[in-house]
Amino acid sequence: MRTEIARALVDVRAGMHDMIHQPYGGGYIMHDLPLDVAGKTGTAQIQDNQKTNAFFVGFAPYDNPQIAILILVENSKEGSLNTLPVAKDVFLWYYKNRIGASR
Repeated sequence: MRTEIARALVDVRAGMHDMIHQPYGGGYIMHDLPLDVAGKTGTAQIQDNQKTNAFFVGFAPYDNPQIAILILVENSKEGSLNTLPVAKDVFLWYYKNRIGASR
């Protein structure tokens, strides 16, 4: 069972990386960040499908994660449109003030 989970996690991580770094990925807006990010957008319907919450979950750097984030925008229409600009700002701040500051 552990081997199956480990293999599945490799695929999940690769998919999250592609979502940011491949032109067909919904998170391609973040491909130009100075650190290697992986992530996933999504939506969740609430209140009997009357409202939609959008979210982004991601981590960086890809090879040695030091930060994981979840951005949630309540009562929004679509995950990437609302959450990715916020996530990009968070990762950029982290790079400039944590990673860059320690170099």
